[in-house]
Amino acid sequence: MNTQASSTMRPLVLLSAASLPCFLLVLMLTLQPHATQAMNIYGITDYGYRTVSDRLQTLGRTMDANKDGEISHTELANWAGTLGEDSDDNDDSEDDTCVTEDEFVAGLEKAGFTSEFATNYTDFLTQFPAGQTGSCNGLDTQALAEAKDDEANSVMDLLSGFLQRLTEFCELRAETQSDGDIYNTNTDCSTLPIACATSPFGCEPVCMQYTFVTTKDRTTGAFSERNLHQTSVSASGIAPQDFDQKLAAMFQDKNGDESFSREEQEEDYRKHYDTNSDGCVDEAEYKARMSTALCGGFDFSDEFTEAKYQQLKSADSDAECQGINVTLPDGADLSASHFTQENTQLLISACEGDKTLYETNQDCKQLPLICRVTPLSHREALLLSTSSRGPVGAIISSCHH
Repeated sequence: MNTQASSTMRPLVLLSAASLPCFLLVLMLTLQPHATQAMNIYGITDYGYRTVSDRLQTLGRTMDANKDGEISHTELANWAGTLGEDSDDNDDSEDDTCVTEDEFVAGLEKAGFTSEFATNYTDFLTQFPAGQTGSCNGLDTQALAEAKDDEANSVMDLLSGFLQRLTEFCELRAETQSDGDIYNTNTDCSTLPIACATSPFGCEPVCMQYTFVTTKDRTTGAFSERNLHQTSVSASGIAPQDFDQKLAAMFQDKNGDESFSREEQEEDYRKHYDTNSDGCVDEAEYKARMSTALCGGFDFSDEFTEAKYQQLKSADSDAECQGINVTLPDGADLSASHFTQENTQLLISACEGDKTLYETNQDCKQLPLICRVTPLSHREALLLSTSSRGPVGAIISSCHH
């Protein structure tokens, strides 16, 4: 998880305060961009409950009283005991140790969540067996606090549970409402796409599935800000790389023998792709690694990433792993030249399949110049595939002279 704040320099620091009228200085301070908001799990912004990411981070910080990244039974019981209370009260609103569903909903509403989502997630109270007693139709905070703390949950695991339910809630409501109105009318859902595309939640499995699979083709409304963020150079704080540079980073030749061996590929899959360690790289895991720098990935374009995933995924519909099996067959070694040529040709096919990508796709835009630095065989492949492409073909042809 990236815990560093954005290093974007605020323009204001370049100006002399003495040279500005007081009212203008105050206005500029007020309108400074959000780029400097903290990016760690307890980095709640100065904008209160502006996004569901803010609300979740505040929730985690409130639960985790000693800030050790774990939520013990005692901490959970102490937090639950405040749900539904008025600001001047102690314990829960009925002054007992039983937190009811109504109190849970009231507590989440006070924390900035919508009543629609809070009402949908009241079964949160039943997730902790130690807090279930016959005398309490909800969560018994006293019984929970007296239980052993060896079943503590990590803050991120607990918040991921909230996110999982929220993605399910928003998608179910979107399917039953015309034009997905829930993403326009509910503030938890309307800020979910950008929350799942940014730190600290963007690289969690639930968000990778939501961003790269469930909602990957959505570009309008609540998803437009997410897509703008994903294509912005400033989003990752990392300068964009050329296609060949990204291929070089992808080629994990650990022993320097100019070969990406089967063993090296398997290790790469296990360490960098298979985030849930189930031996199968699914679509969300693969695309998170390939197309987003946020998750330590390469920032390949969506079109190339999709083509590469389709090339590598299992073709056997009955296979236990429907994605990419991290255990590869014998003979899977790839030489450096073969690796480069195979992936360059794959990009050519993707770009030629939709020629508008030469204007819009970050990888396709580079194809006319790739031949200047690639072996002759690649130049010939480029020339053959684009010889009738006007300016593109002409640029590539010039590389042969």
